[in-house]
Amino acid sequence: MKRKTAYLGLFAAVAIIFGYVESLVPVFTGIPGIKLGLANLAVLFILDRYSVKEAALVSVVRILVIGFMFGNLFSILYSLAGAALSLTVMELLKKHVAEQLAIIKAHEQRICEVCKQGEGVWLSDFWLKVWTAVQIVVYGIIALYLMVKSW
Repeated sequence: MKRKTAYLGLFAAVAIIFGYVESLVPVFTGIPGIKLGLANLAVLFILDRYSVKEAALVSVVRILVIGFMFGNLFSILYSLAGAALSLTVMELLKKHVAEQLAIIKAHEQRICEVCKQGEGVWLSDFWLKVWTAVQIVVYGIIALYLMVKSW
Protein backbone atom coordinates (compact mmCIF):
# COMPACT_ATOMS: atom_id res chain seq x y z
CA MET A 1 0.00 0.00 0.00
CA LYS A 2 2.81 2.41 0.85
CA ARG A 3 4.58 1.56 -2.40
CA LYS A 4 1.43 2.21 -4.41
CA THR A 5 0.91 5.59 -2.73
CA ALA A 6 4.53 6.50 -3.41
CA TYR A 7 4.18 5.58 -7.09
CA LEU A 8 0.96 7.57 -7.43
CA GLY A 9 2.65 10.61 -5.87
CA LEU A 10 5.69 10.16 -8.08
CA PHE A 11 3.64 9.99 -11.26
CA ALA A 12 1.51 12.94 -10.18
CA ALA A 13 4.73 14.92 -9.75
CA VAL A 14 5.99 13.76 -13.16
CA ALA A 15 2.67 14.79 -14.72
CA ILE A 16 2.93 18.22 -13.12
CA ILE A 17 6.49 18.65 -14.42
CA PHE A 18 5.39 17.57 -17.90
CA GLY A 19 2.54 20.07 -17.66
CA TYR A 20 5.03 22.83 -16.86
CA VAL A 21 7.29 21.82 -19.77
CA GLU A 22 4.24 21.69 -22.00
CA SER A 23 3.30 25.25 -21.06
CA LEU A 24 6.75 26.42 -22.21
CA VAL A 25 6.61 24.74 -25.66
CA PRO A 26 4.55 26.64 -28.22
CA VAL A 27 2.53 24.44 -30.57
CA PHE A 28 1.41 25.99 -33.85
CA THR A 29 -1.45 23.90 -35.25
CA GLY A 30 -3.98 26.52 -36.24
CA ILE A 31 -6.32 25.52 -33.40
CA PRO A 32 -6.30 27.88 -30.41
CA GLY A 33 -5.63 26.30 -27.03
CA ILE A 34 -4.31 22.96 -28.25
CA LYS A 35 -1.38 21.37 -26.40
CA LEU A 36 0.87 18.35 -26.84
CA GLY A 37 -0.56 16.33 -23.96
CA LEU A 38 2.74 15.33 -22.37
CA ALA A 39 1.20 15.32 -18.91
CA ASN A 40 -1.13 12.52 -19.96
CA LEU A 41 1.80 10.11 -20.30
CA ALA A 42 1.89 9.62 -16.53
CA VAL A 43 -1.87 9.05 -16.47
CA LEU A 44 -1.53 6.47 -19.27
CA PHE A 45 1.11 4.62 -17.28
CA ILE A 46 -1.01 4.64 -14.11
CA LEU A 47 -4.01 3.41 -16.10
CA ASP A 48 -1.89 0.56 -17.46
CA ARG A 49 -0.47 -0.47 -14.07
CA TYR A 50 -3.39 0.28 -11.76
CA SER A 51 -7.12 0.90 -12.08
CA VAL A 52 -9.21 3.76 -13.44
CA LYS A 53 -9.72 5.10 -9.93
CA GLU A 54 -6.00 5.69 -9.40
CA ALA A 55 -5.59 7.16 -12.90
CA ALA A 56 -8.48 9.54 -12.23
CA LEU A 57 -6.89 10.57 -8.92
CA VAL A 58 -3.54 11.35 -10.56
CA SER A 59 -5.31 13.18 -13.38
CA VAL A 60 -7.36 15.34 -10.99
CA VAL A 61 -4.31 16.19 -8.88
CA ARG A 62 -2.38 17.09 -12.05
CA ILE A 63 -5.21 19.28 -13.36
CA LEU A 64 -5.71 21.11 -10.07
CA VAL A 65 -2.02 21.87 -9.54
CA ILE A 66 -1.37 22.88 -13.16
CA GLY A 67 -4.60 24.88 -13.23
CA PHE A 68 -3.74 26.83 -10.11
CA MET A 69 -0.17 27.42 -11.29
CA PHE A 70 -0.73 28.32 -14.95
CA GLY A 71 -4.46 28.77 -15.49
CA ASN A 72 -7.71 29.86 -13.93
CA LEU A 73 -11.01 28.35 -12.82
CA PHE A 74 -12.30 27.87 -16.36
CA SER A 75 -9.15 26.12 -17.54
CA ILE A 76 -9.49 23.76 -14.57
CA LEU A 77 -13.13 23.03 -15.40
CA TYR A 78 -12.41 22.48 -19.10
CA SER A 79 -9.46 20.25 -18.26
CA LEU A 80 -11.55 18.18 -15.84
CA ALA A 81 -14.17 17.65 -18.53
CA GLY A 82 -11.48 16.66 -21.04
CA ALA A 83 -9.85 14.32 -18.52
CA ALA A 84 -13.16 12.59 -17.81
CA LEU A 85 -13.69 12.02 -21.51
CA SER A 86 -10.08 10.94 -22.01
CA LEU A 87 -10.16 8.45 -19.15
CA THR A 88 -13.44 7.00 -20.41
CA VAL A 89 -12.05 6.50 -23.91
CA MET A 90 -8.76 5.11 -22.60
CA GLU A 91 -10.53 2.62 -20.35
CA LEU A 92 -12.85 1.47 -23.13
CA LEU A 93 -9.90 0.94 -25.47
CA LYS A 94 -7.51 -0.47 -22.86
CA LYS A 95 -7.39 -3.88 -24.51
CA HIS A 96 -5.79 -2.43 -27.66
CA VAL A 97 -2.09 -2.23 -28.33
CA ALA A 98 -0.29 0.80 -26.91
CA GLU A 99 0.39 2.35 -30.32
CA GLN A 100 -3.24 2.10 -31.32
CA LEU A 101 -4.29 3.61 -28.01
CA ALA A 102 -1.90 6.52 -28.54
CA ILE A 103 -3.34 7.19 -32.02
CA ILE A 104 -6.91 7.07 -30.77
CA LYS A 105 -6.03 9.17 -27.72
CA ALA A 106 -4.45 11.85 -29.90
CA HIS A 107 -7.55 11.96 -32.09
CA GLU A 108 -9.84 12.09 -29.07
CA GLN A 109 -7.70 14.82 -27.47
CA ARG A 110 -8.11 16.93 -30.61
CA ILE A 111 -11.88 16.55 -30.33
CA CYS A 112 -11.70 17.63 -26.67
CA GLU A 113 -9.63 20.68 -27.56
CA VAL A 114 -12.12 21.65 -30.26
CA CYS A 115 -15.12 21.16 -27.96
CA LYS A 116 -13.71 23.34 -25.19
CA GLN A 117 -13.09 26.30 -27.51
CA GLY A 118 -16.54 27.77 -26.96
CA GLU A 119 -15.45 31.33 -26.33
CA GLY A 120 -14.27 34.45 -28.11
CA VAL A 121 -13.06 34.10 -31.68
CA TRP A 122 -14.10 30.45 -31.83
CA LEU A 123 -17.79 31.28 -31.90
CA SER A 124 -17.45 33.87 -34.67
CA ASP A 125 -14.92 32.14 -36.93
CA PHE A 126 -16.93 29.76 -39.11
CA TRP A 127 -14.04 28.69 -41.35
CA LEU A 128 -11.89 27.71 -38.38
CA LYS A 129 -14.69 25.36 -37.33
CA VAL A 130 -14.93 23.92 -40.83
CA TRP A 131 -11.16 23.46 -41.12
CA THR A 132 -10.99 21.80 -37.70
CA ALA A 133 -13.82 19.43 -38.58
CA VAL A 134 -12.05 18.48 -41.81
CA GLN A 135 -8.81 17.86 -39.91
CA ILE A 136 -10.58 15.67 -37.36
CA VAL A 137 -12.21 13.57 -40.06
CA VAL A 138 -9.02 13.19 -42.11
CA TYR A 139 -6.86 12.30 -39.11
CA GLY A 140 -9.53 9.90 -37.88
CA ILE A 141 -9.57 8.11 -41.23
CA ILE A 142 -5.76 7.94 -41.27
CA ALA A 143 -5.70 6.55 -37.73
CA LEU A 144 -8.32 3.92 -38.55
CA TYR A 145 -6.47 2.94 -41.73
CA LEU A 146 -3.21 2.54 -39.82
CA MET A 147 -4.93 0.50 -37.10
CA VAL A 148 -6.57 -1.84 -39.62
CA LYS A 149 -3.33 -2.15 -41.58
CA SER A 150 -1.36 -3.11 -38.44
CA TRP A 151 -3.81 -5.90 -37.58
